[in-house]
Amino acid sequence: MADRIPKEVALDKLMKRLDDNPLPLTPELESIVVDEYLSDYAYNEYSAKRLRDWIYKYLPRFFRWYAKQKGLDVLDLRDLDSIRRGDGERFSRSLSDSKSVQTQINATLSAFGRWLLEERYTVYNPFKGIKMKKSRVKSRPPIYNLDELHRIFDAISRISRAPKGMTAYDVKTQYNILARFLLQTGLRYSHALEFRCGDIECRREEVSPLFGYRYCVIPAIEAVEEHKSEVEEELKKKMPPSEIYIDMNLYNDIKEWCERMGLGPRDRIIPASIAAVRDEGRAIKNRAGLPKFSWSIRHTWASVVYAMVGDVGLPTLVKFGGWESASMPLMHYVEVMRPEEAYKIAKEYRIYLPKEYTKRYGEIERDVQILEQPVGADVMEELRTLRQELAELKAAARERE
Repeated sequence: MADRIPKEVALDKLMKRLDDNPLPLTPELESIVVDEYLSDYAYNEYSAKRLRDWIYKYLPRFFRWYAKQKGLDVLDLRDLDSIRRGDGERFSRSLSDSKSVQTQINATLSAFGRWLLEERYTVYNPFKGIKMKKSRVKSRPPIYNLDELHRIFDAISRISRAPKGMTAYDVKTQYNILARFLLQTGLRYSHALEFRCGDIECRREEVSPLFGYRYCVIPAIEAVEEHKSEVEEELKKKMPPSEIYIDMNLYNDIKEWCERMGLGPRDRIIPASIAAVRDEGRAIKNRAGLPKFSWSIRHTWASVVYAMVGDVGLPTLVKFGGWESASMPLMHYVEVMRPEEAYKIAKEYRIYLPKEYTKRYGEIERDVQILEQPVGADVMEELRTLRQELAELKAAARERE
């Protein structure tokens, strides 16, 4: 069993349950639901986890529930036309009081309904409009300033507990590497946790035009796709960038960490589970005294890079962040961080900046130097006013032309 892929295991368990307790469906409808949808379409479309936890778990139960509600021994193809979204909502409410669980069940039913419509087994999606109410509003992850980053890394340095087989020093090192890796690359943490020790090999090296730091350029999308495929999962909407950049200090620290911990090329750099990482995140929040903390540090990375490259560098930011379009950066990162703050974060935490925008970096560096002078803040305010007036004069001149 250990050699078999999770999807096969999930499907085998489903088929065994259905053999022991057949669905109340006619042979024709059973072939559509079990053979065409569950065993073929859903099997190839969804991850093993979604199949196991939602589709294979709840869709068969819906048909048993619906037949019982209608007082029928067997459902046939014509009964699909009598299903309404209210049936799906009542079914999900009968199983759980949790709004998030109800939403997942309703989403499972709605996806099945869309498939029925696409395959023309029904003339409409019987579950169209079913409630997808979340239990809470998803909040935007925080964007950290320099002081908050100091507090986060200080909180990591004060970790004092460790799981069996590790020391507190090991745990500190692990989360220090993870935080730096996220901040330097802008990866989603779910993608970052996919990286193995063998993935950290330089495709090439580059040197920062601003700070002179050396960076290792590492293929990203190939690595994440490969590891996802091992568990029969696919990358869909949220894609990593084609390459990531880490400074050579972090590169050497990762290599040393893998060697010291006895991790092989196929072992994850961060061997902790996602649950353990989230638990440690809560502890970091408390030790750092932050109102909230999220491992989604890519929002800070994006804000830093955007502030440094400006609007002209937006296409590069989109490429480095793995976004499909500029809509997400434009929505979240415009003018949320001053360039002077971004400069300090990029310098201290060695965030790679594209070499195409060296002139802009030089202007920001001069502004930082002015700010560090005794009357720097007043001078900077005057400079900003003059720059704004100059921009307005240029715009007016263009209009007259």
